[in-house]
This record gives sequence, structure tokens and C-alpha cells, in this order.
Amino acid sequence: MTEFIVNTTYANLYKAPDFKSEMISQALLWEKLTAFEKRNDFYLVNTTDNYQGWVSETQIIASGFSVKDWKQVTSVAGAIYERANANGMIIRTTTPGCRIPVLEERKGWTKTKLPDRAYGWIKSTITKESPCLNRGDFIKLAKRFLGIPYVWGGKTVYGFDCSGLVQIVHQLAGINIRRDAWMQYEDADFVSDKPDAAQPGDLYFFSKDQKRVSHVGIALGSGLILHARGYVRINSVVSGQKDYDRTLEKDFVGIKAFLCKLGAN
Repeated sequence: MTEFIVNTTYANLYKAPDFKSEMISQALLWEKLTAFEKRNDFYLVNTTDNYQGWVSETQIIASGFSVKDWKQVTSVAGAIYERANANGMIIRTTTPGCRIPVLEERKGWTKTKLPDRAYGWIKSTITKESPCLNRGDFIKLAKRFLGIPYVWGGKTVYGFDCSGLVQIVHQLAGINIRRDAWMQYEDADFVSDKPDAAQPGDLYFFSKDQKRVSHVGIALGSGLILHARGYVRINSVVSGQKDYDRTLEKDFVGIKAFLCKLGAN
């Protein structure tokens, strides 16, 4: 086995070693990958959340050094500049959830290093911590992503699928969960089988065939759900409410949560 690091803002993971294959997930800048096999200029890898797929060798680099201090990117929009100057050349962009090395902090800027050993600068505000002390804080994190388009397999601000959105919001809240909706359904704590019983931050789960969970969204309370369908939006699972979506009520499976220890406010 060989270890690699993602050297781009994000690297797409494919179902087969081919750019024409289905994209099933993404790995973020600086994420460590464990490779098992190489085929057609692609590596079969495991991500840090133990998700497996094929990644292009052009987007990764061999892991050859360690970093002591890291910060997680929390801002929706961010860039790494060649110099500490917002009018300078951008050498990478960032997406929430990726972690970057911290080498130096100076007058609102942070010096960082890229996997290819290039150096750059980011505005310190893009790694500002967002404490998640209660469910209200969690909902504020989730609402940052409203309007972002749906992309199958996506987990970045360039496009989310339903479970990628849920995974990244939990990660920003300090809670690591698995990637797919059915995995999240398996792992979360049971709350209720009544659609109007969700607290803000609970998760709604859905299935078109009532067998395998295929969709997930974040409860906002009062029957409202924030989810990625077409784009990150708010709908209702309760008939008669504004933005009611009949298919959500029909496909509803249950409510579970990873936030059972967080307070309500």
C-alpha cells in the first residue's frame, strides 16, 4: 500500500478507473489517501472516512513529510495566494472541511504549505473556528450552504449531494460521520418515526422503495428540512406548509441524529 495526499482543491473519486465513470465522492485538499492498486493512470484508494474509489494520479502526490499545526477551513469561499496580497495570484482555492498547515500568522494572513511543497498565504478569517455548542449553532452552519447546486457525489461548495452536505456540516461541528445516506442511517441514534417530531439538527431519512435509504436532510424544526435536491434548499415534510414536498412525506423512513448530547438553544 502507498500513501498519497490530495494536491487540488478536491479530487473526484470514480466508480471505475475512467473519467467517464460515475463520480461517487470527493476527497479534499491535503486529505490522506491509501492506494491499493493502479490502473489506467488511476489509483484505487481509501479516503480518511474509509470510502473507496478511483482517483486520477494527476490530482494526488506522494506523502513524504509531516505537518505539526493544522487548521480547518470553515469559510464557504477561500483562496490560497502566492503572496499575502488579495490582489495577487491564486494558486489554490479551498472548500469547507479541508485542513491546511499553519506555518506563520501575520496581520490577518496565515502562511501555509501545499502538498507539492509550494508555499502560499490565506486570509486568517477562512479558518475562523465556528463553535457548535448547541443545535442553533449547528443550523447556522448548515444554512451557510443554501443555494449551492446539487452534484452527485459532491461534498464541496462547488456542489453537494444530500449525504455529502450532511457529512460536511457535521464535520464542521466536530462530529465525524460516514459518507452515504444509508451509512448515516445505520450509525445515527433513533429519534422518532413521526415526521413532525424532529428537533433542529436531527436528520430526516427517506427511501423510494422503503428498503434502502437513499436521501437525507437536516431538520430545522416544525417539519422543515434543509437538504440537497437540485440545490441546497428548504422544504417541508408536513402537508399544508409552505414549500411542502409530497415526495418527501411519501418516502419518509424515520428521524435519527448524531446530536443527541447538544442543547436546544
